[in-house]
Amino acid sequence: MDRKIILLATVGLVPFSQAAVYKCEIDDKVIFSQDPCDAGSEEIDLSNVGSVVSRQDSVPESTLSSLREDIDTYVKAQDIQRKIDELEYDRRQVFKERDKRIRQLQHSRAFASNNLAGAKWEQSLAQEMSAITQAAGSRVTSIDRQIAELKLELKSM
Repeated sequence: MDRKIILLATVGLVPFSQAAVYKCEIDDKVIFSQDPCDAGSEEIDLSNVGSVVSRQDSVPESTLSSLREDIDTYVKAQDIQRKIDELEYDRRQVFKERDKRIRQLQHSRAFASNNLAGAKWEQSLAQEMSAITQAAGSRVTSIDRQIAELKLELKSM
């Protein structure tokens, strides 16, 4: 019981136990102190620090709904742009992977000319390169179509 009374008294007295703050100028520098620096020090009124701002007038509902719509549109546009960027990155990766695999096959092709069955092997490598190029082309076409759809959706916003 005594602890509760002490706690309530302490909490109740805290707002009233503020120290005075003085503003002093020493060597053309402003310093704040709890004790007056000299006769020219000025006490600062801190009674309104931490006070609640008066109630503001609310914004009309039509303005709020308009703002919400604008924010929703912005967020959707950012999401679509992010998807477009990801697809463009995927497109670049398809080309890199295609080029890497073709370089590997071309490197193997150099060994085909030194082999007895080189002609068949070289033909097989050429067919594989063609298949890789076609597969990459169809993936890029699909990605380009998705990008075009997203850009169209972005323009319609």
